[in-house]
Amino acid sequence: MGLTGNAISIGDQYDSWTVIDEGPLKGRMKYYLCRCVCGKEKLVQGSTLRNGRSKSCGCVRNIHINPDGYVGKKLGTWTVLEEVVRDGEILYHCRCVCGTERLVKYKDMAKLPGRSCGCIRERRKKEAAELARARVSSSEIGKAFGSWTVLALDETARPSRQRYYICRCVCGTERSVRRSALISGKSLNCGCGRASRK
Repeated sequence: MGLTGNAISIGDQYDSWTVIDEGPLKGRMKYYLCRCVCGKEKLVQGSTLRNGRSKSCGCVRNIHINPDGYVGKKLGTWTVLEEVVRDGEILYHCRCVCGTERLVKYKDMAKLPGRSCGCIRERRKKEAAELARARVSSSEIGKAFGSWTVLALDETARPSRQRYYICRCVCGTERSVRRSALISGKSLNCGCGRASRK
C-alpha cells in the first residue's frame, strides 16, 4: 500500500506501481501517472491503487512464472549477476561470456538467450575471414607468378584488407608482395628482370 495512508503522493509505492505524477480528474475519479517495475507508465485510478485492485501493468503474471527470479541463472551467453531497482524500474546486471557487462531491463530478459553483446557475431566474422584466408593460402602457397614463388602468407597487420604473400624471386630475393599485384601480373619480379635487360 501507499506510504501515506489514504492520501496518494508522488513517490508512493503500491505493489509494483510507483506514483510519478498526478493525473486528470475523470468525473469523480482521480487518476495518477504511475510507473510499473517493468518500466511501463500508465494512468491508474487512485481508488484501485488504495484497495490493491491494480497491482501492476500486468507484468506480474510474467514475474510469477519465474518465482526464483533471474539472479544466478545463465541465459544463452549471459549470466545474471544481480537485480537492480533504479527509478522504480527492475534491471538485471548481466555478464556475457566474453566479459562484457550490461544492465538489461526486465521486459527485455526474455530476449536475452538469443542474443550476445555482439561478440558472437564478431567471432563468426573473424572465423569466416580466417577460413577464407586459409582456403586461398593453401591453394596458392608454392605457386609461381612470373618470377615470384609464393612461400607463405604474410601475417603482418595492415590497415587495408589486402592480402600479402612472402615471395621469393628467381634471383633469390624475398619480399612481401600484394596478392592482387601477383594475380594481375603487375608484379612479375623483384626488379632483377628489368635490371638484367639493361
